[in-house]
Parts: sequence; C-alpha cells; structure tokens
Amino acid sequence: MSDESNADLGPGPASIRTFMLRAIDLIGEELRGRAAKDGGKIGADEIGRTIERFRRERSPAMDTLCRTAWTECGIVFDQEQRGEDRKAPFERLMVWPIEHLLPQGGETDGAPGNLSRRIIPGYLNVIETLIGPMDFGRYQERCRELVRIVRAASGRSFRWDQVYADPGAAHIIDDVLVHIAREFEDFDHRRDAFIKTVNAGIGAPRNGSGHKTGFGPFEFALVMNALYTRLERQMANGGERAQLRERHGEAALEHLATLLEGLGEL
Repeated sequence: MSDESNADLGPGPASIRTFMLRAIDLIGEELRGRAAKDGGKIGADEIGRTIERFRRERSPAMDTLCRTAWTECGIVFDQEQRGEDRKAPFERLMVWPIEHLLPQGGETDGAPGNLSRRIIPGYLNVIETLIGPMDFGRYQERCRELVRIVRAASGRSFRWDQVYADPGAAHIIDDVLVHIAREFEDFDHRRDAFIKTVNAGIGAPRNGSGHKTGFGPFEFALVMNALYTRLERQMANGGERAQLRERHGEAALEHLATLLEGLGEL
C-alpha cells in the first residue's frame, strides 16, 4: 500500500503506517462480516468482543501480517543504514571528536556555550582542502571498510558509537590529524585560512530563527584542541610517541610538535 500521506514519513515510518492500516482493514473486514449476519447492524458490545478476540486469539492472517511487517522493516533498516554508510562515513568520523562542542538534543543551535552545527560544512571543507581530494577519497574508503567490519560483527544491533569505539577509528583520525599537521608550518596563515573557510560555509538559520553564528579564533582553538588532545597525550608518552614515529616517521612528528606548540600559545 502506498499513498500520498506516507510521502513525508520516510521509508521506515511509512512501512509501519502501511502495516497498521492493513491491520485496521483486517479488523474492519471482521466487523463488516459480523454486521452482515445481523441485518447490517452491530452493537458496541459486539465491536468490543471482536476487537478483544483479535487481541487474544492467534489469527493466521494477523500472524502473517506481523511476520511480513518485521521482514519488510528489516529490509528498510538495512537499506537505510547502507545508504548512510555510503554517504559520508569519513565525514561522520571527523565530526565525532568535536561532537561534544555542538548542541545536543534540546539545546539551541549556536547558543552561548556551544558551537553551531552550521559550522560542519565549512569544517569538512577545511579537512578536504588540507589533505587533498585523493587522500580524502582514500580515508573515505578506509572508513567504509571499517563500517562494513563493525556492521558484519554487530548485525542489526549496529550503532555508530560502535564504530567510534573501534580502535580502527582512532587510527584513521590520528592519521588524518598527523597528515593535517604538515600543512601548519605557517601556523597563523593556516589558522586564518581555516577560519575563513569555515565562515564561508556557514548557512543561514533555518526558517530565519536561531542565533547568529560566527567562527573566530576562539572557536578555532576549541575545535583544534578537541581534535588534537589525544595526539598531544601520545606525544607526551615515550612509548606512544615511539609508536607514532614508527607509523608516521620523525619528520611528521616534528610537524605535529610545531602544530601543538602553536595551539599551546592560543
């Protein structure tokens, strides 16, 4: 069953609505059948007994409907999740380290105390600019493979926090951030370009509402410190620094140290 009233629900809720309507149809057919046996009339008591029988008894038609609904909802869920995975797993992974700076459920976007989610397009543009389109695609594919592995292990219980908790996610993020550090030899110039790009990507508030959003040196410091906290701890630990050196090389660690020094002066 498909109708215009399903159009704005999205695939999952629309499927549930469709099966709810089918269940109503089954009850309606039963009531019409009982009314036909009594000259077209049916009393309130009989309506109540009919509905109670549907609740209590195992109707083969209702059982089939429930099993079909479960199967179809599973298909929709899998399709929707695969679609999300194809869209932007790398982008989702790179937003995760700054997620705590963004408004959560019920919080006003751009209100004092948090950044606006409208910075995300510009922020991601900065990431792509700093690592280049070819490496951006390479990291994207690494993220897709990580999601495939986590999904295969978790099945329908898959959640994105399982991806974030996987050690592979931290490795990807660290690799990206070490890569980005190479571009910060002229720290002030790169900071200014970062801020300009983010501001260029900030859209207007939806429906004309919300707080005016700007991204300046203070917001830059918040974002960069959130991104590099983990690597800063690793650089301060002898054993972990040695692992970073083995993975990225000494030259990369020198660039990283330069970036961390610049962040420390903000």
